[in-house]
Amino acid sequence: ARSWWSSARELVARVRREGALPQRVREEVTSLAQAAKRDADDFAAYADTTYRAQTGGISDVVPCALQWAQNSTTVFLGVKYAQRWSAPGAIEVVDVKVNLTECCFELEGFGHHSSIRKRYLVGLRLFADLLPEESAWSAASVGRLTATLRKAKPGVKWPRLTQEKGNSKHQVTTWLDMQERWADELSANASKKAKDKGRKDGGKPEDAPKESGKTKAKPAKAPLQAWRKELSRIWKRLRKALRGSELPS
Repeated sequence: ARSWWSSARELVARVRREGALPQRVREEVTSLAQAAKRDADDFAAYADTTYRAQTGGISDVVPCALQWAQNSTTVFLGVKYAQRWSAPGAIEVVDVKVNLTECCFELEGFGHHSSIRKRYLVGLRLFADLLPEESAWSAASVGRLTATLRKAKPGVKWPRLTQEKGNSKHQVTTWLDMQERWADELSANASKKAKDKGRKDGGKPEDAPKESGKTKAKPAKAPLQAWRKELSRIWKRLRKALRGSELPS
């Protein structure tokens, strides 16, 4: 087949070098080119239809195993084409489609494992919103995919990957290497937020505590007043006694 194409190109090139291309040759070449294009389109359509027929009826659906980590601005997601992260996965997965929206991460792909065609799926409603236009994904090592998901609200630490607290159809584990890599950045961000909150709260005057409705107890009178009165009475009696004891001169 390649020799025929080479011969045809050489024939057309020689005719052009020698002069104008004859009408009969031009029509023949155009007709052959159009026929070749139709045959190629028909073959592509047949291959696509056959592949869809083979994958469309696959009943062996595999929810992919997941690993995740985060820093203050980004969630890092690892996908393995296997039901468990420790299990061997599909070596080659084709027709991979990823859909990233503000709330969700979805994936679909088809592959073979142990000579059995399988359909691999991921369907996640994430804990918080994303910025899809700033997020990306790419094929990683064999049988894996990684995604970088940008948080819509940076600085907020996600307590979990998904909104649902219960069991997930996916095996979800921590991406330890990535989490250790960003541990210091997460800690620094948390400390900064705590300091900012402390400064903000410290700038507001605290309201004085209100009384609970009870009347204040009056302070007891000092005993000095009673002693003062008693001393005054003694002094008066003493003065009378002194006057009575005075002798005439």
